[in-house]
Amino acid sequence: FGAATKTACTPIYVVDVQTIGAEIVFPNTQSPSLKSFLEDAQITNATFDCRGDSDALFHQYKVKLQGAMDLQVFHQAVRIHNGELPPKKNLYFTNVGVPYLESMEKV
Repeated sequence: FGAATKTACTPIYVVDVQTIGAEIVFPNTQSPSLKSFLEDAQITNATFDCRGDSDALFHQYKVKLQGAMDLQVFHQAVRIHNGELPPKKNLYFTNVGVPYLESMEKV
């Protein structure tokens, strides 16, 4: 897989911390690691709704996520541009009691 540009194909990596192990992915050393990669604002990290992931990375591994490009924001912008509204109800939000917007006009 890769992110295609006009001149090159940039590799995309998926890292499963639970499978590899946090002590390997986020070692307590100053050597380059996934932590230094995720905290580098010059490197773009493609995410989808990274709020929970960012929170977990910080509180569990002291990783301050930088350079995140949240594709959920782009997805919603495309929907709105096409005249669509976000879904009225999201089971995740309604089941845990988080309110949702009835109309985008209130934003």
